[in-house]
Formats: sequence, structure tokens, C-alpha cells
Amino acid sequence: MLTIDIKQTLVSLAVTTVLAMQLTGCGGGSSGAAAPAAGRSYYVDAQFGDDGNDGNAGAPLQTIGAGISRLAAGDTLLIRGGNYRGEGTLVISKTARPDNPVVIASQSGGVLVDSVRIESSAWVEVRGLTIVSGKNLPPEWPDMPAVMIDNSDPQYAIDPAEDWSTRAIKVDTRYHSYSTFVDPLGGTGSWEYALNSDGINVVASQHISLIGNTISLHTAGINLRNESSDILVEANTIRYCLDGVRGDKRAIDNFSYADSTIRGNYLTQTFREGIRLNQGASGNTVEDNLVENTGHSHIATWHAGGGNTIRHNVLRQGGYYAETMQWPGPSAISVHSAGPATVVDGNSIALQVDATLNDGNGVIVDNNNGAMAIIANNLIYRVMGSGISSVLSGNATLIHNTIVESGYGTTSATNGMGLRFSDTSDVDNTIANNIIVNPANGGIWFRSSTLAGQTFIDNNLYDFSGLPLVADGAVNYTTLVDWQATGNGLLAVVGSALLEDPANGLFGVQAGSATRMAATTAHSIAHDREETRRSDTPTIGAYEDTSKILAQPHRFLFGLHADSSSAEDFVAVTSDVALISQLRAELGKAASARTLFITGPIERGGLGHNKNWDWHFVPEQWGVTEMAIELCDGTPTMVDAELAYWIDTVGTFCPWDAYVKAEL
Repeated sequence: MLTIDIKQTLVSLAVTTVLAMQLTGCGGGSSGAAAPAAGRSYYVDAQFGDDGNDGNAGAPLQTIGAGISRLAAGDTLLIRGGNYRGEGTLVISKTARPDNPVVIASQSGGVLVDSVRIESSAWVEVRGLTIVSGKNLPPEWPDMPAVMIDNSDPQYAIDPAEDWSTRAIKVDTRYHSYSTFVDPLGGTGSWEYALNSDGINVVASQHISLIGNTISLHTAGINLRNESSDILVEANTIRYCLDGVRGDKRAIDNFSYADSTIRGNYLTQTFREGIRLNQGASGNTVEDNLVENTGHSHIATWHAGGGNTIRHNVLRQGGYYAETMQWPGPSAISVHSAGPATVVDGNSIALQVDATLNDGNGVIVDNNNGAMAIIANNLIYRVMGSGISSVLSGNATLIHNTIVESGYGTTSATNGMGLRFSDTSDVDNTIANNIIVNPANGGIWFRSSTLAGQTFIDNNLYDFSGLPLVADGAVNYTTLVDWQATGNGLLAVVGSALLEDPANGLFGVQAGSATRMAATTAHSIAHDREETRRSDTPTIGAYEDTSKILAQPHRFLFGLHADSSSAEDFVAVTSDVALISQLRAELGKAASARTLFITGPIERGGLGHNKNWDWHFVPEQWGVTEMAIELCDGTPTMVDAELAYWIDTVGTFCPWDAYVKAEL
């Protein structure tokens, strides 16, 4: 068996994702958080503080800037809730040590600031801030998946084949608000230029941790720049930004950011892309994030430096402003000019669209020029384009992917394949152990006469009829006999994959499926997408057998029996099948008879689903019970008021009076 060492830190389907990460304690970047040494703690209180005070708990400072100026290695700045936006950009330039980091954190939630700049720093942590710029969205701006069209006159309909020199004016007229706001046209009055800003801007710094912050209304939620490295971006919520996380560099720099971890974040309503590995970004890991409702792609590389790993992310509903792109191509994951040794492993992708019918792929390997990419263990469901597409690339390994209903909603005859290899340079690929179910236009398509240039094609399962299993340009192989006559596909399977329950998000295979123990061991991967070790004779597809949890998270509303106003209501998310069944059974009872209450670890930030509060239950780590110790009993209001105590000291929340009110 080919062993590709792609180790995962979580063992659940990617929805545990963003959603499932516990926040680390104080410490450094992705190399691991160090326990803080006993430094001094300073306090800031916008309402009751004074910058002439000593800064202790009883005599807090008034401004965050005054607190930052006093910090030395090992010190902590604890900020009480309040509006600090009037201070403008908070500039942090501190060099600490692994055992003595500098920590700047919300003490009790509700700390509102404009922006943060960390420059020439090391071993600094910023945690729990709410970062909002003064920008405004255009009037009547809709949340995606709705699209804002200013002029729907048919004369401004977009044809992506039209030259950009004349198409640009159509884009600007049809999508004028979006064009001036996001600026794909290169103007100077948009967020990208005159109003450019970063929620957190990390410049030429190392060993930085950005944890549990909520960021909105910035050009970039988080910008990692100018040869920054070992940055941990974890459990942040980013919305209403042009890009969620991205990199930039000066002309004198070799790269934007490197050797960093972007993990467990929730990104939504990003008008261009969720996460960008660009400007020489290399050696980074992007894992367990939930990214949804993007204008273009969810995760993209662009002139990257190679060695990046994109794994176990949940990516759904994106590509809504594809018509505004100069080169339309909003695939969920875009491996564009990525550099060598890019790994895309174990991601869950659904509902990527493209109104131009040009793309909307699950994964595209684009302009990679033979730099080896590994695309493995991904679940790709109902994307408008092809499941996986290759353009001007080649030399890729595409193994153990499960692709279901690619081309969903498209009218294109040239897209909507399971796998599509577009150019004469898309050769030398290894294509094995993939499941392709009900594609719109066929299983695998190669540019004419490039079939002979592939390295290996076999042990794939084709679950559809009436379409080519494989096409080499206009030459179609519609039966297994025809396909095997080419010398390929001698161990291919045509028939039902017997998927468990796709309508409910279960994409493993049932007992008796022809995929079972039918994969090639020569081109396999040691573990499946859920970290189950594959057998010596593995199963075709992303799962070794059955999937353990649902592909979509389920949200449950909880309240307190004693609270008739619903003021204490909160939301928790889970993908655990047994827990979902247990909660649904509770909902079948009268409210007064629902005796099971929630219990589990909590962390900072509403994480997108618990929007009324500055904390959330860690998904996949909570449950319900009838008994718990009194230490963790309380109310949501109590937790919000003393966030540091509940999260850093108690760690667990078990409101005895809570009950499940509804499934959302």
C-alpha cells in the first residue's frame, strides 16, 4: 500500500471542523502553546479605568494602548467589556519568549476594537476580541446565497467567453455595487484600495497566536504578511470581509507566511475567498475550518510556495459572484500555481455554483505545471462543475475520493464530469479508487489523445448509466468492456456504490457494496477521511466502510425551564448521530418532561451559531445528562459575565435547568 503520511488531529468528518476545536491556553503559535510564566497581569476598563492608574484589578487602565505599552515578556493584559474602537488600530510590537509569552485577551467578552496590527513581534497571543471596522455594506446588501444585481437588463448578460475588455463594463453595470465594493475592476474607491483594512494584520512576526476573535467588515479578516511564520489562527469567527484569511508581501520579501496553522475557524459571507494561501505561502496547514457562503472560492492557493496541506475542512455554498471574475473559476478548493507537494485531503465540499457554467468544481488543480498535488479522501457533493478538474497541470495523484452528483444544476455539456482533465498538459496523473455517482455528463473526461499519457487509471467505481464512463475527447467508452479494451480499468467496477444515506449526509458504503475491498493497494492511502485505518485490501472511496457522523451539523436550541422570556436561550451544534437521536426523542416529549440538560466544555466566541453569546459549547464534545456536579451549574448570563472564570477555571458548563427547545 502506498503510504502517504497525512496525519489528522481529529477523527470526525470535517463538520466537527471549525466547530470542534478547543481553544488552547496562553502560548505561542502552531508549534504548540507554552504555559505562561508568572508575569504581571494588567487590567483595562473603558468605563471605570484611568491611564494614570497602576493597572491592577482594582485600579484598571482606561485604554488598551496604555496597557500594551506596559507589557513585558510574561505579562497578560485583560480587557473588560466595552467599546474601544475610538483607539483606532492597536499596534503591538513585543518580543517575548516561549515560556514567557505576552497575552492580550478579553476578560469578560464584549471587547470591541477597530483593528489590530502585530509587527516585528514574537510569542504574542491575542484572544477573544471583537474586531469591527467602520465600513458599511452597500444599501440592501443581501446575505449570500442571494446575489445583488443592480441592472438585470439582458443587454448586460455576462458571457464569460467575451473578452474582458468589453465584458468588464457589463460586469460593472450588472453588479455595480459589488464591483465598486469588492473591486474586481481595479478602481480606487473600494475596500481593496481607499478603504483597505485588516482586522488583524500580522507583519514580519513569528510565534503568534490569534484565538477566538470575532472579525467583520474588513478587507481581510486576518492578513499574514512579510515573512511571518509559525502563526496559529484558531477558532476565530470571520464574516462580511472581502477575504477571510490571506497573505501579502512586500517586494523585498520572499513570502507572505509560512509554517502556520489555520484551524477550527468559522468563515461566512466572505465576498471573495475564505482562505488564501498566496504570495509564496508555504508549509502551512489549513484544517477543520467551516467555510460557507463565499463570493468565489472557499480555499485557494495563488502563487504559493508549496508544501501546503488543506484537510478536513467543510466547504459549502460558494461561487455566487463568479460572473464578476475576469477569469471565472470559483471552485471550492482552487489549487492554482500552488508549488510542489500540495495535499488536499479529507475535505467535505457541497453546493459550489458558477452562473457562467465555467467552473463551480469541487477541487481544481490549475496552472500547477506538473508540481505534484495529492487529492485524496475528499467528499464532493452536488457541485455545479466537475468533481475534480485539472487545467494546465498534470502529475497529480487523485485517489479515494467520493464524488456524488457533480454537474448538479448545470446546463453545460462540457462540465459536470466526475473528473475532468482539460488540456494536453494534464497528463502523468494517477487516478484510482474513486467513486463517481450520477454525474451530469460522464465519469472521466480527457482532452483528446491524452488518455495514453496518464500514469495509472483503475479501481474506480462508476455508478450511473447512459453516459460515458470515460471519454478521450470525442471518443467515448460507454461500457466496461469498451473501457477495458483500452488496457485501462481492468479492475474497474460499474454498478451501485450502495451509499448509506446521501440524503441525510451519510456517504459511506453499505455492506455488500462492490466497493468493499476492491481498491488497489498500490495507489492507496493508509487512512480514510475519518482516520479509520484502511484494510490490507481497502475499500474504494473516501470511507473505508461506513461514515460515522452526518455530513451536515445539526443545531439545537436550548432554554431554561425557569426563563419564560427566552432571554437565556442558546444554541449548540453537533454531528453525533446518537446524540441527535437522543435530542429528537426529548423533543417528542412535553417541554416540562424534558429532563436531560446539556453538559460539556465551552470556549470563547459564538462561533457563528451561538450568536447571542460570547461563548459556545465545543461541538462533538458535549452531551446531555440528568446529573452533574454543582460547580458547572449556572446560567448563560452568568457565563457571559465571567467568561474567564467559566472557561479558564471551570472549563465545563452544565446548566441544570436547561432543556432542548427545538432543532433549528
